[in-house]
Amino acid sequence: MTVPIGEPDPLTATEFAALMAPLGPIEATPTLAVAVSGGPDSLALALLAAAWAGARGGRALALIVDHGLRADAAAEAEATASRLAARAIPARIL
Repeated sequence: MTVPIGEPDPLTATEFAALMAPLGPIEATPTLAVAVSGGPDSLALALLAAAWAGARGGRALALIVDHGLRADAAAEAEATASRLAARAIPARIL
């Protein structure tokens, strides 16, 4: 029997910080690398990571892979980088 799973509740910045706590005390300014596909989940993760790191004097760097599997892959990667730049999140397309 399959049990339907409802929509998850949004993760708050406080909940995200609690999930990051096992990393231990942050002595220096953190830099996080975040893989971003351009979908809503990875974009949300990038926003949470940037806010978490920024609150600690650090930053998040988004890593986007242009896999070249579709004709539009390069344009999709560029569009994702632009969306992140609009939120002041630097990105590198690999």
